[in-house]
Amino acid sequence: MKHSFTFTIRLAALALIATMATIHTAALTLPQQIGDNMVLQQKTRAALWGWAKPKSTVKVKCSWTTTPVSATADSKGRWLAKVPTVEGNYNPQTITIEGDKQTITLHNVLIGEVWFASGQSNMEMTIGGYPAQPVEGSDTITAFASEYSNKIRMATLALSATNLAADSVAGAWKVCNPENVSKFSAVGYFFAETLNRLLDVPVGIIACSWGGSYVEGWLPEEAAEAFPEIDDNFKSVLAAQGHSVSKLFNGMVSPLRNYTIRGFLWNQGESNASSDWCKYYAIHFSAMLQAWRNAFNQGDLPMYCVEIPGWRYDGNNLLMGAFGREEQWKGADMSDKCEMVSVIDCMHPDQSDDIHGSMKRPVGERLAFMAAAKTYGLKNMPCNYSRFTKADFNGNTATLHFTNAANGFTPHDALVGFEVAGADKRFYPATATEVWQTGDITVTSPKVKEIKAVRYCFKNWVIGKIHNSQWLPLVPFRTDNWD
Repeated sequence: MKHSFTFTIRLAALALIATMATIHTAALTLPQQIGDNMVLQQKTRAALWGWAKPKSTVKVKCSWTTTPVSATADSKGRWLAKVPTVEGNYNPQTITIEGDKQTITLHNVLIGEVWFASGQSNMEMTIGGYPAQPVEGSDTITAFASEYSNKIRMATLALSATNLAADSVAGAWKVCNPENVSKFSAVGYFFAETLNRLLDVPVGIIACSWGGSYVEGWLPEEAAEAFPEIDDNFKSVLAAQGHSVSKLFNGMVSPLRNYTIRGFLWNQGESNASSDWCKYYAIHFSAMLQAWRNAFNQGDLPMYCVEIPGWRYDGNNLLMGAFGREEQWKGADMSDKCEMVSVIDCMHPDQSDDIHGSMKRPVGERLAFMAAAKTYGLKNMPCNYSRFTKADFNGNTATLHFTNAANGFTPHDALVGFEVAGADKRFYPATATEVWQTGDITVTSPKVKEIKAVRYCFKNWVIGKIHNSQWLPLVPFRTDNWD
């Protein structure tokens, strides 16, 4: 892939050294994510934790309540306290933690909504962009970042891959300002900005991504063991690329399992689409989501995912990326409270060789719209993607039916991106016509007398041009199940 991010290996080494060197020498110690500038989940019992002398008592006092909360450290010195939180607001709070004759005071704490954002490089990509790959609008975002200092906070976890589940990982909370925002996940930032505008409460993002990672790296070991295809060969291929099975879960997800959050965001799939194991993505992803829910132990936390955009993969007109997108949607459909947003329209024509598209705002916005509708119950949010349901074949014409298409598509006079094939499985460009009264689309081609299959945007490099009445792209699809 272009810009393969070999620098992540150096950062991973530093993070691993830091993790190995973490010794809680002080009697009362906190993970970095329990610190100044943090955001706590509103209207819940938010978990705070750390380490202290075994069997000692730790007392937590919050500025928004007069009642302290106490916890007792276990035999290994671990303690956890749950504090009741109020409705989200922009008033900075303090938390005082006392234990072992020590006092730690956390300043500038906000109460609002907290989301855990993970994936690979398209989630990791910051407002500051990558070399020769800027993020659109980053100049304005950076210049006016301080307007969101009490509205958006982000904790970016250090890259850490460990054999065993780690207790902690570096990555303190940062205030949104011109100095910090360039290091914020761009998708995470735009999600937070949009959600803040919709809910009018602070939004905190825990950014936990690793460029080039595979979904299997985010699976805990016990979950990975359930799949015979994740054999020694599979593990050796991933290890050679620095993304061993389970190690990212151990090093970056497990340390945050106690943090009280509202849900997960997921932007990953490019690496799996490029592999020989793409066909397993849906079941591995579904298992990963369930494992994360089990680890966080906060019920069926929602997960909102991003479809991989167009890119050349093994060649512009070939199908690795298409099969990858198909597997992503299958994986989302397999789990309750899991939704996918399509971004097949979020690339520019000159970006076929660029896997990191510059259009991050619509990605974050669509995730926020989905969360607003599905998690927060806001009405009439633009989150209903038109998806193929069935096809009626009649000689050289096929009629396609869709969900969420009652008001038709645009542009009605230029429905491009369709292909049709006969029994020989050779695909040709098709002429598509909208039946706007029903939301159906008919396709035909003079080169195919008996249509057996229809595909839309089912290629590696493609930009979706068809949108429904909410200006959401028609999801790529195929009617066939040919290899």
